[in-house]
Amino acid sequence: MALLATLFASLLACFGDAAPADRLLVQLKPRVAVTHSPVVLADVAELHGPKAEVDRFAKLEICPAPAAGKPRLVSSAGVRLAARLAGLQLDADRIVGAPLVEVVANWIELSSDDLYAQAQRWVLSQTAELGDRVLLERAVKPTAMPLLDGAGEAEFEFAFVSKPRSVGTVQVKIAVRQGLTFIGDRVATFRVRRFGRQLRLLTAVRQGETVSAAQVMESEGEWSALAGTPVIAEAELDGKVATRDLEAGAVLTREVLEHQQLARKGDSVQLILKSGSLEIVLIGTAQRPGRKGDVVPVLNPTTQKVINAELIARNGAGLAVALVR
Repeated sequence: MALLATLFASLLACFGDAAPADRLLVQLKPRVAVTHSPVVLADVAELHGPKAEVDRFAKLEICPAPAAGKPRLVSSAGVRLAARLAGLQLDADRIVGAPLVEVVANWIELSSDDLYAQAQRWVLSQTAELGDRVLLERAVKPTAMPLLDGAGEAEFEFAFVSKPRSVGTVQVKIAVRQGLTFIGDRVATFRVRRFGRQLRLLTAVRQGETVSAAQVMESEGEWSALAGTPVIAEAELDGKVATRDLEAGAVLTREVLEHQQLARKGDSVQLILKSGSLEIVLIGTAQRPGRKGDVVPVLNPTTQKVINAELIARNGAGLAVALVR
């Protein structure tokens, strides 16, 4: 049967009336070895006919690459089904050659240790996310991943799964490609100890009090045990007050500081409205309390209208200043 199909294909290739130049002919191969996934029609067959048709059908996806040691069989009916699902018309009499194509693929293993090493190198490069210095300990290794032999070098993309600063462990997603083929992804988990600059209080600070540069000293220490994100620069203290009582020796974190309250409900607020080179200044009344950066409703006493304005500072007279948005 295979001999007859091959002979028929040869006859079609020799005689123009049997294989009109304006129609596509698909000649299936008996056996192919692929180095990419998915398998396309150009892998399993020789295509004859108009160039436009050949180019269009050559990219038709037939099936995924088979697992190592487990050949996949492709029939003419399978090719026609793939074409129909892709919105292409391919008649049964235009498919000749082998009745079944045996598709094989060789795979090599990207080991768990190799994946872990790739993730570790990337994590250590993310100082902006993790801190000045980090110490990594292995927690959960990713499972090994198969690569197609001959498909080229593996390429890696990384991303944090969890927020790096908020937990004692870090999960990294590793996406692996070979050329244009996406192979899959894995997750590696690390226990992380973080070390870096931090500010430590020299004196106690009560709730609502400001923290000045003279009240802190810079030191080196471990971040991992801190309940929050450490403050590492004195500039971060500007305009901030303590959210609770803080003892001398405490390490400052962003979570124990907040912007100073600039206005209470009923306080006078200096409103500034800017439009190009024009600037209008008037005094209104805050309708609720607010801190720096808050947008609060302010009553204009002249028009009795409420205006939303962003609190930005205090002026020399102690009034809150707000920009009309």
